[in-house]
Amino acid sequence: MRNNTSVLEKTLRILNRKMSSSPLLMILSILILCAACEKFKSPTQEVPETVTQYFKYLGPLPNQLNEISGLVIEDSTIWAHNDSGDGPYLYQVSLSGDKLLRKATIKGIFPIDWEDMTRDEHFFYLGDFGNNNGNRQDLSIYKVAIDSLDLSPNEKISFHSHLTFSYEDQLRFNYGPYQHNFDCEAMIVQRDSLYLFTKNHEDNHCRFYALSKHSDGSAIAQLRDTFDTKGTITAAAYTVGKTGPVLALLGYNYKGGNAFHSFLWLFTEFKGANFFSGKQQRIDLPPIAQTEGISFLTPTKLLISSEAENLSFGKLFQFDIEHWLQ
Repeated sequence: MRNNTSVLEKTLRILNRKMSSSPLLMILSILILCAACEKFKSPTQEVPETVTQYFKYLGPLPNQLNEISGLVIEDSTIWAHNDSGDGPYLYQVSLSGDKLLRKATIKGIFPIDWEDMTRDEHFFYLGDFGNNNGNRQDLSIYKVAIDSLDLSPNEKISFHSHLTFSYEDQLRFNYGPYQHNFDCEAMIVQRDSLYLFTKNHEDNHCRFYALSKHSDGSAIAQLRDTFDTKGTITAAAYTVGKTGPVLALLGYNYKGGNAFHSFLWLFTEFKGANFFSGKQQRIDLPPIAQTEGISFLTPTKLLISSEAENLSFGKLFQFDIEHWLQ
């Protein structure tokens, strides 16, 4: 997460205060607002027609998910969480994203920076490993039994186990903010392993690390490979379809202000966990703001979420990738 206080939001608040008190100040505020809109307008990103043809806006998310960071599909609904600043909450919403169904509290968790979640048949895995400053030594993953979510909405849920970890190649913890390669916002589970995909602020590459999903207590994340994603990775999703396994990495190139050029990497034709060894395709996406969450709805359709921007709501999108899997 990049914590930006929008000049546009400040200007809107000024406008609201001044409109009733002074016509002159109201006009001045409107002029400032127009200037702010122009300044923070996203630079044009060319998107192929084939992308816009298969990319669909579903609608706004409930305001409880204005900083949505991770999402998974379970029982024809979405389970999601926010990143830093929220409590230990999981939100269940409809597949269209427009209806909040439930808010569950996970007992005994005090999240610092939840950034992604993934799932297998029995568990949700919650990644508290956001590390903008590169100095965290309490990186964590929590396992929550999916069956426990069947409790009454008014009951708190206990987590199953808690893993703390460190990266095998991180030898120092005194980096400056956004000046290092040890942030992470993306995670998948495959067979017996959890795989973490880093958000490399320093070189815009992506490293992926492996951990046993059965680990408890503490562990060392083992570096497996590196790939030049030409941007920062913010979420990951994995599936197996008719053409084989597919890894999707979501990310953006930050252009300043509120300008985020979002993209998607698709990795196919690989064996086992050698994700970067097969076919690689980068897809530039339409303007979405700050893309933070991704999950496979079907083996050929992705759900993508973005955080709220400029007093708006978080948003939900659907992207049909079958064209790129042929």
